[in-house]
Amino acid sequence: MDNLNEAETFKLALENASNHIVITDTEGKIVYANHGAEKTTGYSKEEMIGKTPKLWGGLMDKIFYKNLWHTIKIEKKPFIAEFKNRRKDGEIYIAIGRISPILNKQKKLIGFVASEEDVTLLENLSDALIEQRTFLRRVVDTDPHLIFAKDWDGRFTFINKAVADVYGATIDSLLGKTDTDFNKNEEEVKHFLSDDREVMSSKKPKFIPEEPVTNPKTGKTKWFQTIKVPLIVQNRPKQILGVATDITERKQYEEIIEVEKVKDEAILKSIGEGLIATDKNGSITMMNPTAELLLGYKFEELVGKKLVDKIIILDESGKPITTEKRALTKTLRLGKQISTSNHYYVRKNKTKFPISATVTPIFLNNTMIGSIEVFRDITHEKEVDQAKTEFVSLAAHQLRAPLTTISWHAELLLTKNRIHDKKKDDYLKEIYQANKGMIQLVDALLNVSRIELGTFTIKPEKINLVKISKGIIKELNNQIKSKSLTVVDKYSKEAIFIKTDVSLIKMILLNLLTNAIKYSNPKTDIFLNIEEKETITIKVINHGIAIEKDDQRKLFTKFFRGEKAKTMDSLGNGLGLYLVKSIVDRLKGKIAFESSDEKTTFTVIVPKGKL
Repeated sequence: MDNLNEAETFKLALENASNHIVITDTEGKIVYANHGAEKTTGYSKEEMIGKTPKLWGGLMDKIFYKNLWHTIKIEKKPFIAEFKNRRKDGEIYIAIGRISPILNKQKKLIGFVASEEDVTLLENLSDALIEQRTFLRRVVDTDPHLIFAKDWDGRFTFINKAVADVYGATIDSLLGKTDTDFNKNEEEVKHFLSDDREVMSSKKPKFIPEEPVTNPKTGKTKWFQTIKVPLIVQNRPKQILGVATDITERKQYEEIIEVEKVKDEAILKSIGEGLIATDKNGSITMMNPTAELLLGYKFEELVGKKLVDKIIILDESGKPITTEKRALTKTLRLGKQISTSNHYYVRKNKTKFPISATVTPIFLNNTMIGSIEVFRDITHEKEVDQAKTEFVSLAAHQLRAPLTTISWHAELLLTKNRIHDKKKDDYLKEIYQANKGMIQLVDALLNVSRIELGTFTIKPEKINLVKISKGIIKELNNQIKSKSLTVVDKYSKEAIFIKTDVSLIKMILLNLLTNAIKYSNPKTDIFLNIEEKETITIKVINHGIAIEKDDQRKLFTKFFRGEKAKTMDSLGNGLGLYLVKSIVDRLKGKIAFESSDEKTTFTVIVPKGKL
């Protein structure tokens, strides 16, 4: 190399270059061609010298060649383009060509140098790659899954048609953009970018069970299950690849199922009966809140345990019912619905209550898998039955006594020819009083019935409570005098006005004062205090028999009368205080009492109403 001059070195470089290189004069005739030109075109140097490159070229259109000559000859600039040429054997090949003008020191054009690089193989590979990419694009665009790639900044570098459809856009409009450009839901965008960067930072895949994606045009949200994996190049995560599955329909079904589950739970909670489910072996699998409340056990205490072992049932005599005779045992053995009543369940605190129960087998594909027991506390029904019995006895007794009085005195009036006027008046008074007692009893029963059935219409009007109470005291004057009692009435104002139903307020005052008269010791005082503040407070205080502690919880129940009350007034019907309580509740008020040491105080608080 040291012995070679610059010209020889340059010539050797041209000869050994792999590219096709030729030099032409200003008219385009070839004056030099290297070995690369022979190899590329198939022509020898001898065949090329003196010819133009049309020998293997000339396959481009006229405009192409016009631009070529204008660039290299007029503008004296290099021309670079892709050429289609034909080898000597007729094979078409593609080359990247560069033709440059040769200028002398005076900038005068003296020729051209042209070089070509055969890129036919690359073109073929490129075509194959394009075909492969086209095929892959068709595959991913027909895939219903969302397939996408993003860089660190959240820009889409690849998406399929499913992604574009979710955003209501095209593939081209999304590429290079971020979620922020299309999705106005800031929470969703923040969530997406956070997950993307977590995957790239950790270099680990991430599975997202469910995430929402909102269509910016329609505002509709779809739900997807997504997996994101890092795309690592030279041990550095450059992008993430995500594949998302549309689970909107599944999500909707789950929501429907959840709603139905909530409904079922609400139904179970609202059912007034206790409900216990067992498996085929009688072990508890489910229990509703009512059952927990009735039995005093929490479900967690009983789950998985045998019902017959944990909950004791007694018969009417108080003896435990054996396992073999239990309704649950019979149902699981026979596969039939069994109902029972007149039995008692024993609570966790060892108290008992009467029940009515039905045990029903559960079948799945004709195979019994368990049972459902529904039971209810029938204490109230038993009390009602008892009250009915007492009422029949009471009504028969109380109606029979005045009817007998009326009948007997009427018979005396009819059978005796001569009755002294004084005696006749006494008989008529007895008949009148007996009839009046019957009317009062019937009125009380009717009023109770109307209030319980909701047919008692409240007609509010502005009334003077002081005037009403004084009128009732006057009405009861004979009863007050008969026991030498004194009623001391006291009012916070001379006139206390209230807007309410006059008949209801009269019933309250009449029954409270009547009770005070009945159960006061003779020659004592009865106090009636009525005070007006934000509400109206009525207090009736009497001195007589105290209400026994055992009787206090039943005081406002229908037909109830304490033993002491019966001794002082055998003709009472047990409806007065029940009626007062019902009326006070109807007026949205409150009633309370205190009783000890022969002093009893009843307090009623009712709203004034809008005057």
